[in-house]
Amino acid sequence: MKNLKLAITVAILLFFSSCEKDRRNKYIGDWDFVTEKLTQTYSNSGWEIVESDTIYYLGKVSCGEYESCLIIQYTENDIIDVSIDKFGNIFTICPGGSCKCGNFEGENKVHFSLGWINPEKPEIIVGTKIKRR
Repeated sequence: MKNLKLAITVAILLFFSSCEKDRRNKYIGDWDFVTEKLTQTYSNSGWEIVESDTIYYLGKVSCGEYESCLIIQYTENDIIDVSIDKFGNIFTICPGGSCKCGNFEGENKVHFSLGWINPEKPEIIVGTKIKRR
């Protein structure tokens, strides 16, 4: 009986010690996003902003399919899959591999930009997590 009790205790301890906390959980939830969509042209003097549109949207951050992936919906029609590292840096797939596009500042603030998708129409996104009571 003692051996059985010891075996059960060891099994329970091994089970709980092998469970790793999902670092994505602190980012999951509803977010207020402000997206600035720019239209710009390139000339001899560099990029010039022609038009700017600001979108305010109650979006969402949810878990992606893989362990380090998040899905961020920052406007009604714009959803992006990203991966995050343990420091809160956000990476997305871009030509030539993965590139850093932003980061979480703690659990309640996020900044990222998507200028590489279309250099003439970059997007700058800032989000603030909505606290639930």
